This record gives sequence, C-alpha cells and structure tokens, in this order.
Amino acid sequence: MKIKTLSVLLLSFFVIMVLFGHDVFAEEEGDAWGPVQNAEPEGTEGFEESIVSPPTDESSATESAQIEVIENGSATESAQLEGVVDVDTYLNIRTSPWGKIVGGLRSGDKITILSKEGDWFKILNGDEEAYIHAYYVDAPGFPSHQGVEPPICGSDESPATGDPGSSATVDNGTFGAEPCTPMPSSVSSDFGPRDISVGSSYHEGIDLPVSNGTRLNALGNGVVTESGWSDGGGNFVRIRYDNGYSSFYCHLESTSVTEGQRVAIGQDVALSDNTGEWTTGAHLHMGITDSSGNSVNPRDVPGLEFPPLVE
Repeated sequence: MKIKTLSVLLLSFFVIMVLFGHDVFAEEEGDAWGPVQNAEPEGTEGFEESIVSPPTDESSATESAQIEVIENGSATESAQLEGVVDVDTYLNIRTSPWGKIVGGLRSGDKITILSKEGDWFKILNGDEEAYIHAYYVDAPGFPSHQGVEPPICGSDESPATGDPGSSATVDNGTFGAEPCTPMPSSVSSDFGPRDISVGSSYHEGIDLPVSNGTRLNALGNGVVTESGWSDGGGNFVRIRYDNGYSSFYCHLESTSVTEGQRVAIGQDVALSDNTGEWTTGAHLHMGITDSSGNSVNPRDVPGLEFPPLVE
C-alpha cells in the first residue's frame, strides 16, 4: 500500500515538473540568448520598413545636383540642363541680360542651360554662350511662366526706363535689334546723294549686301502698317514702332507678317531677295522715317548700329 502511495506521489511530481518545466526553460533560454522579442501588434507588420527612405535613384540625384549647381550660377559641362522654350510669339537670344539681340527661338525649341542669373538663363547658342529670359523656358526644377513676367506677354521686352515714345534707345529694350541675321560686314550704299543708273539719285535709306533668303528682323516693338508690292522696290514691308520711327524694307523674297499685326523686337518679318526694278543685286534696302514721316539717315537713329561703307 505504501509502495502504491509512493508511486502515485512520484507520478504526480513528474506531471507537475512537465507542466511547469517549459516556462522555466524559456526563462533560462532568454537569459542565455538575450530577451525574447515581443511579437508585433496585429496590423503593424512591416510598418518600420515602410517609413525607411527608399534607395536614391541615380538619375534623380544627378538631376537634383544639376539644378543646385544651376541655381548657384555655376556653369560646368556636368551641370547642363535641357530645357524647352514655352512662348506664344518669339523669344530673343541676347549677348547678356537685356543685351544685344543675336537670334531668336520659337515655342518647342530645345535649349541647353548652363546657369541661371536672376530672371535669365545662360545657354549654349551654337558654340557660344548667350542669354534668354527664363520666364519662357520649361526645364527640370524651373517650370515655365514662374516668377516675374516681362512687361509684354509673349515677348522678352526690358522694363521701360522712362517714356518709351520719347526716343529710340537700347536701354528700354523696345528698339535696337539688328535688321539682318546675320549682319553683313559692310554697307554697299549709304544714305544721301549718289550717282547711279538705277533708282533715285538721292538714296533715302541704306543698302545692306545680304544674300537671297537672309532673315530680316523688326527693329523694335510695333505694328505692321503696310505690306505689298511696288515696281521699283519689289516686295516690301513697313513697320511703325512704339517710339514713333518706321522702317521700310524692300527687294524682298517674301514677308512673314501681315498688315495690322503686332510684332516684337527682333522678330523675323521677311526674307531678303532681289525683287523690283531698282536693284542690281541681292540686298536689303532699309529706309527709316521719323514720327512726322520724314526720311532720316538710319545711322543717326539712336540704338541702331551699321557696319562701315565699302566703296
């Protein structure tokens, strides 16, 4: 009987050890290998990973670095950005901010940006550096039509410095573009009396010896007042500018503007040729009249520059 009772007690003790031995073992295991980590609350699996910043995309990092360098005004080959012109009419290319006009761009033209200087982008213009107004350019980090808009929508006219109708100046940006792109290195006939067998003996203009198809530009902001044909001058176009002066181009191949059309400084308005009876070769005859309609020597008009006469 005692043996039976002892057996029962031993069996009970063994069962108790089995039941409580697991917890004891777990605590001992925790002491040996470090605290046992609590399980994540339901619904939070992976949360920690989701807020970790993803690996930086190499192209995005490069573009960000380029934008930073452009904003700092640096110009390096590795920092060049590609942009697209976004303008309603015409965007002038200049030698400096509000500087001399050396070309033009239309909407959709692609450009390479070297740096940003205030409201201007320094760009590659062929093999040379030039400037265009940043307002009309869309580029990574520099959306178009942001910042300060130039005074005339769709152009890049400089802010006026006084009465724009008082005189023709380069400073106010409304007058002073080169009539031809490119300009010739000399003038073939100046303003004034001359002894020739073709046309008038008093030359009321200046002749620029350019080849057929040369681009001709508006000298400033203005309105086309006349466009047509005359026997002596062939195809012609006349533009009245905001400062009161008017230009008269003739012997043209064609015109790209119509009467009543508003034009911007530097905008292409025609192509040169050799049309009309009063011409012995391809050239541009350019006449200038003042606000009273009187012919004036183009060399005397403030803001205009011409090469020397070669006789």
